[in-house]
Amino acid sequence: EVAYLIETASRGQLPAKHESAWYSFGFVCTTNEEDERRLAGLYAVLIQEADSPESFHELQNALERNDLVTLFDTKGFRNFRELSTHLETFLATLPEQRPTVWRLKQFIHDADSTNPPGCLQRDYGFKYCKQREEVMRLKFIYSKTLEKMEVMELHGACVHGRLYETAVRMGVSIRPKDKRLMKNDYPSPHVGFYSTSGLDNYRKPLFKKQ
Repeated sequence: EVAYLIETASRGQLPAKHESAWYSFGFVCTTNEEDERRLAGLYAVLIQEADSPESFHELQNALERNDLVTLFDTKGFRNFRELSTHLETFLATLPEQRPTVWRLKQFIHDADSTNPPGCLQRDYGFKYCKQREEVMRLKFIYSKTLEKMEVMELHGACVHGRLYETAVRMGVSIRPKDKRLMKNDYPSPHVGFYSTSGLDNYRKPLFKKQ
């Protein structure tokens, strides 16, 4: 992930939305390309100011220790917080404790993918999709839902097992036959968070034929 970030940021490019670096380094928290580019620019400056193997290890260590917030602050880039109200919390939270709604957002942006990760099968109803077409329809429903509500509000609906009710309340049009898709493992305490302990039944791909 770090090597990929260094390569793309140094070239003035953005990480592809399907890449793990786009998620891990907080690009998933931004809401538009302008803020994505501003965040990439901050990473590029970090890299340029320490153009050596040390820069790689510094970023690597910050990522592994969930210490990117401290790295930004010590380098004088406290303004990174302006790019998203959620960015600081996301970067400071252990990966297994992050809300899975961020994985949902990445999955939605990966427009052609019909292979939801296990956490989304469990938390956002993708396990009920019997065909790839249903995966695409469910992604579309959630994309429309996120246009009408804040990302952490959808997370709250997930945690409380009210995905369908919340989407309908926000005015999202849902076919009656798709209602069955918008259920999760509520009231499991693992629902809504990227905890590996609650994913034992979701290790395999949703579809056998990849």
